[in-house]
This record gives sequence, C-alpha cells and structure tokens, in this order.
Amino acid sequence: MKDTHARLRIECFKNNISMQELFEEVSQRVSLGDPDILDIIHDISLKKRNKVLEKFSDSDSTSIFDAIEDNNPLNEKTND
Repeated sequence: MKDTHARLRIECFKNNISMQELFEEVSQRVSLGDPDILDIIHDISLKKRNKVLEKFSDSDSTSIFDAIEDNNPLNEKTND
C-alpha cells in the first residue's frame, strides 16, 4: 500500500492538487450519485467479497473434504 499511496501523492503533485482536494471531489461526486465513482465503489466491493470467498474456499475446502471423507459410509470397513 505504500507504493500505491506514493503514486497517488505523485499524481496529485503533478496536477497541483492535494490529496484532500482529491478526496473532497470524490466525496462530492458520491453525494451527487456520479455513476463513474459509484461504479468504482461497486468494483471495490466485488473485489473485497471475492477475496473473502477465496479465503473461505482456500482455508475450508480441505477441512470440508476431510470431513466428508471421514464420514463417508462407503469408506467404512465392515466386520465380517
């Protein structure tokens, strides 16, 4: 995030604006319902949700399959 923050500061500097001015403009556009800004917010939300789903599926998939395997009646040995 440090690199991202630095690049944002550089772009603001190149355009002779402060980061505060940038964020104020973004905030105003959100309050006015600017579709471009709202699309960015929606995209961020989707990325966040997908990361959560990926973390869930990565961390729990092994445990879920292990539980299924442990409780699978076809894997149980019968005493004949």
